[in-house]
Amino acid sequence: MLELRDVSRSAGRETLLIHVSLTFTREAPTAVLGLSGAGREALLRLLAGADKPQAGFVKLDGKDIGQARKEKGRIVRVSAHGFPRSGQRVSKLIGAEAAARVRLAGRMDASVSELDLDQRLRLAIARARAERPEVMLLDALGTGLERDVRDRFVADLRTMLADTGAVV
Repeated sequence: MLELRDVSRSAGRETLLIHVSLTFTREAPTAVLGLSGAGREALLRLLAGADKPQAGFVKLDGKDIGQARKEKGRIVRVSAHGFPRSGQRVSKLIGAEAAARVRLAGRMDASVSELDLDQRLRLAIARARAERPEVMLLDALGTGLERDVRDRFVADLRTMLADTGAVV
């Protein structure tokens, strides 16, 4: 369980979050909507343990999130801009089973630079899953996808994230 209790965060004179209390469980992915870009970034940094709240606390399974952050792979953030294009082949980055789960089985011989945004996001999720994180933060993954592609991507998220055991 990932828990925020009475968390507040500001940047300069701008209040980004004020007295926020949320609980995220492993049973079902949770989406947070309606934040400004700066508010979303502040929330994600708090959830990742990269920043400390100015008030309140963030805990993962009852322990301070900052402690969890120190352990490699416990918290993974997946973003539309987080997977660079490269000449590396998909098959060098993920196995066949992982590729099938994210619908990339037919792209195993492609280089990352040949993948479109949807496919790079799917690859990023497969790579994040491989780390077996306790927390997987998905940062505005639908941004930049055309509506029909985004709808298919969102529909596939359940399969892509099934059985991770992570707070998503």
